[in-house]
Amino acid sequence: MKSTSLFLALGLVLFLAAAAPLRADPGLDQARADQERAQSLARDMLTNLLDSNLQQLRENLLTTTPLYQDLKTLRDRMNELANEDMADVVDLLTRSLSATGPERTELVGRAQARMRQILVRLLAEREKLRIRRKHAQLMDMISEVLQKQIDTRDQTQILTARDEQAALDVKGSQKTVNDTYASLSSALQEVSTWSGDLGAAAAAAAHMLSDQKVGPQLSAALDNLVALRFPQAVTAQNQVIASLQKVLAELRKLTAPASERAEALALIRQLLQQQQGLRDRIKPIPLTADVVDAFYKEQAGIQQKIQKLYALVPDSSRTTPLMTRADAAAGAAGQAIFNTDKPTTLDQQDRVIGALAQLEKEIQQQIAQDNKPKSADELAHEAHQLAQAREQVAQALDKEVQAQRTAPRETAQAAKLMTQARATLAQAAKTADIPATVRARIATAAQDAAHAAEHLQAGSQAKPEVKQAQDSARLALGETNDAQAKDNRDAMAVRLGELNRAAEALSRAAAAARMAAGNVQKGPKGTQPAKGLLQQADDVARHIDQGVKEAVPATNAPLAQAIAAGDKAQAQMPQAAQPRGVEARQAAASHSQAMARNLDQAAQAIRQAMVDTAKKLDSTATAEMAQVDQLKNQVDQARQQNDSGKATPPALQQLADQATPQAPDVGAAVRDAAQAAHNPPVTQPAASNPPGHPIEPPAGQNQPTGANAVNQELSRAQTLAEVRHDNLEDYKRLAQEMAAAAQAQMQASDQIAQGRQDLAKQDNQSPQNQAQQQAQDQQKPNPAAQQLAQAMNDFAEAATTLGESVQKATGQSEIANQPIRQGVEAANAIPTPPPQGQEQPQGQGEDQQQAQGQPQQPQGQEQAQGRDQQQQGQGRQQAQGQQGRSPQSGAGMKPEDALGTAMAMAGPQAAQAAMKAMGQGQQPGQAGQQPGQQSGQQPGQQANQGKGGDQVSTGLVRGQTSRQVNAGGQRGGDTAVTDAQPAPQVWSTQFPPAVRQAMRATEKQTPPPGYEERLRQYFESGN
Repeated sequence: MKSTSLFLALGLVLFLAAAAPLRADPGLDQARADQERAQSLARDMLTNLLDSNLQQLRENLLTTTPLYQDLKTLRDRMNELANEDMADVVDLLTRSLSATGPERTELVGRAQARMRQILVRLLAEREKLRIRRKHAQLMDMISEVLQKQIDTRDQTQILTARDEQAALDVKGSQKTVNDTYASLSSALQEVSTWSGDLGAAAAAAAHMLSDQKVGPQLSAALDNLVALRFPQAVTAQNQVIASLQKVLAELRKLTAPASERAEALALIRQLLQQQQGLRDRIKPIPLTADVVDAFYKEQAGIQQKIQKLYALVPDSSRTTPLMTRADAAAGAAGQAIFNTDKPTTLDQQDRVIGALAQLEKEIQQQIAQDNKPKSADELAHEAHQLAQAREQVAQALDKEVQAQRTAPRETAQAAKLMTQARATLAQAAKTADIPATVRARIATAAQDAAHAAEHLQAGSQAKPEVKQAQDSARLALGETNDAQAKDNRDAMAVRLGELNRAAEALSRAAAAARMAAGNVQKGPKGTQPAKGLLQQADDVARHIDQGVKEAVPATNAPLAQAIAAGDKAQAQMPQAAQPRGVEARQAAASHSQAMARNLDQAAQAIRQAMVDTAKKLDSTATAEMAQVDQLKNQVDQARQQNDSGKATPPALQQLADQATPQAPDVGAAVRDAAQAAHNPPVTQPAASNPPGHPIEPPAGQNQPTGANAVNQELSRAQTLAEVRHDNLEDYKRLAQEMAAAAQAQMQASDQIAQGRQDLAKQDNQSPQNQAQQQAQDQQKPNPAAQQLAQAMNDFAEAATTLGESVQKATGQSEIANQPIRQGVEAANAIPTPPPQGQEQPQGQGEDQQQAQGQPQQPQGQEQAQGRDQQQQGQGRQQAQGQQGRSPQSGAGMKPEDALGTAMAMAGPQAAQAAMKAMGQGQQPGQAGQQPGQQSGQQPGQQANQGKGGDQVSTGLVRGQTSRQVNAGGQRGGDTAVTDAQPAPQVWSTQFPPAVRQAMRATEKQTPPPGYEERLRQYFESGN
């Protein structure tokens, strides 16, 4: 990989990107030229470097590796930056050339602000590549040492004292292993001071190598080879190999993403296929001399691939024994093939197959566990556990600081304090339910404290060891703080997603209770479907009550009352089913309505809790941003002091100590700057260079020295602080979107309830007033119905937007709170009635019609639409499944059918009136257009301008399908709409973003059967 070229290209883009904002107004033309060069360079880098690297990875079938994913992500971001962000800067600078006065100043200021954003993004991308590159280097170094030691061990096993040349070669190989290991150890020590997962993994690996005494074992192996003690050398080499395999697995476990587990799973399946195939070929034939060599090489190749699993599969008590068993059995099978022992060969191959098959299942379970979402309660619990660990780490750090102050006077007391710190850190590392990387970082701090205590107990002041222990403790404190803060934010965001779905479920349950009340009032035959609806509503209420009881105490009373009212309503059902049970039916209807009111009250209480939670999340992100900004200013001051020659190593170290517990990555970069300040630049006394001036580094050298090195690390620290700020700013923006969506959803819910009541009052008017109202509705839309339609749309968009924002903030798409999930699934099973006036599909019984609040279809009704009506139910399901899942199943963060929920809340009759008013509210066609046709559209199409500015095609009559809507609004089998026919009136609305996107995606596709009918149920009147 051309990683060096990639970094150089990024550096050049950074230089050019930063150049324009630093120029004065007279140089705006040159600044624009610089920006165009930077934009061109970014595009060239995409083509020449990133694209070529991605192509190489694809050709080598490495598309599942983390490197491929990182480069692909970088390419997408750089493409966006070159084509959009940099283009905006060029445009602003171009406009500023012709502008004057305040306008020019404003344009230049906007261009400079935009350039700063681009610079931060580029620096952030470079930092990600730096971490990934170092991770790959460490993995390569460990694998190289391991493989070289295995090869040297294999050579040692066949050595004899008589073969002097071979012995000399093996000694040279072992010395190479020892030298390579020294480089590895040094690299691990360097990276162990980094923050984040990689730093924690490197620190754990370095301590593991020390605990396993790999260095002394390597020296012993070489000494035994020199003394011709080959068996003892093999013993030492085997211990080194075992230790390196454990370290490699540990490093992989702490840093391996899910893609690497998938890579291991693919290799295991390949090995299973190869081993089974080899066994099948050996089983029917004798192992003769002419086939042994080929079979032996193939079996040895399988064993070598099995050994690669040690680098891919994280070490655990469940996976490591399986890999060891498969490795040993593969080796034994190879030996049996060599000895032409067929029964043993087949037996050992069966053992390989069994071990790999079980390992496959273990990896599958690990992948499932990696992808398992967490509930808000689980995240809050983890944050609580992290807070406890954080308190213990802080206590240990205080003791280490005291030990440092005490050591010059009394080393015994300092050793005692350091021992206490070690014990406290060891206890913190045992805290349950904290991330593995945090646990590893705390454990590393405990090991460093123990190392310092040993030196202090020996009578040494141990300044370096004590300082190292403090740095480790500060890193552990910072990592714990980071994890706790993230869990706290994610817990609030996930809570919003859970409450969003819980409130929606309760609204559906309330609608079911109202339908039950309507059904039971129709007579004895309505009691059975009403009872089913009440039972479904009761299931929802009980599940949601269990899921939100602790989070939203305000729901406890109304949900308890709703459940009690539902029980009372169901208790009346046996008597209500009797022909004379009029009073029982009235009581059941009253209790059902009471249940609905209480469920609505609980839903609104949840929505109020959503608003409060979103505001708390906003304030949390704001407070964290303020801390980061303060730290960023301190780093910037240090940079200025470094530029003026006033930055001192003690001052930088103090800033690092202060920053690390708050922002470990920033603190680590400042600590690197302090270390660079301790190493003055090499001076050149020769006449060619003025005395005391630093020597310029050779061409191509990437390691700056002196003030330049300090400035580079401080610039990196500032970039990391700005990235933290931007991430928190994104979280804050999403929190504000969630708060606005929750508030809008609560208001829309109230408006839907009010609209339902207003339309019900109109329906309860006298026949004369009803006729007058209907006549008015024919002339102009009903205001109450229009307001209800808008409220339904607002509700759907708010609920969908909130779910999408939660997914963006947390990366979780599924509800993990099981009671809420069960409540949502129960609510999804409640039937959503079509608007009043839409006929039922044939085949539905009378009871089901009554359960959905519709009158029984009268006998003798005209059946002109029979064929389409039979497919109505199928069309509903097919339309709902356009995005791969039915709205009647699943429990994701984003509601699957928020508009259906809004319609259920409104009720069949009110929803029908709202849709009719929406259609009447369409603007008439412009002059010269056919009725129902907008400018630039084909006849038979109509679009609506959504809130996001998107033109949304309804798609009701597009694509000349076999079933069309004729001019009279009736569906006529195979009747086609000709150019002479006026286009039917099509009604549309402002859909939520997800609905708009789905409709745009399918705009040019032929709709499936029944899709038009589903949309017509929503938007066409019952005429």
